[in-house]
Amino acid sequence: MYHSKKSLSYRTTSENKKKVYKYLQFHKTHKCGALKRKVSLLKYYEANEKREDASIRFSSFIVGLDILRGSKKIRKVIKNKYVCFEVQGYAKNNELVSIHLREEIYKKDKKLFLISTFYKK
Repeated sequence: MYHSKKSLSYRTTSENKKKVYKYLQFHKTHKCGALKRKVSLLKYYEANEKREDASIRFSSFIVGLDILRGSKKIRKVIKNKYVCFEVQGYAKNNELVSIHLREEIYKKDKKLFLISTFYKK
């Protein structure tokens, strides 16, 4: 399992949301090391904004991107007729971080979307 050099962000939820929103304004895609494909970040903010555990999800965003780029192991799962992928790795402070990706058909192309990043408390 991949060990990231980034640590989790223990700021407030609003600070983490602002940080993620600012990052998403400049970066629309990110590379997945295991699949060797680009992952779109467009659905991440909307999927996690209204959740009860939004603070956990936004605080693990930067670590999740680092794990997504460096990890070589990935698990394929089919949920609700979508092909989904799960990637796991460790943050700098040894927290287990999980990343969920979903493959959708977009204009006759298969496109990967980052859906969520989170860690277990």
